[in-house]
Amino acid sequence: MITRPGDERAGNADDDGLVHLRERRSFPRLRAEVPIVAVVTRARELPTGTRVPGRLIDLSPAGMSFVPAAPLQPGDLVRIAFGGAAAAVVPDAVVMRATAGADGRPICACRFSELQPWLVAHVAASLDAA
Repeated sequence: MITRPGDERAGNADDDGLVHLRERRSFPRLRAEVPIVAVVTRARELPTGTRVPGRLIDLSPAGMSFVPAAPLQPGDLVRIAFGGAAAAVVPDAVVMRATAGADGRPICACRFSELQPWLVAHVAASLDAA
């Protein structure tokens, strides 16, 4: 359950003034800013093999969102490489959404082709080690 002070959109406030909302996602998200590289395996506008640097926003075993340095489109296929202490490569991911964040930066949401239950723990451990 997630609690948000003063959120009246769902449920009733408890005595403590918090409304308890149910998380709709199947997997919890790890929020972390980690450098990544999305390597294009198939895209509408970028050639195969193009390396698109970016910054991770959040991560789950099923997918991730990140800020790319070059535009990616829904349906594009990429392979994600985590650098630094979080060094790892994830099998193909498909870009599900490409939107602009509140600050105008592009944000891509990707779904992994296979669940990656080890990846969240791996990235979290690399953050703890840093």
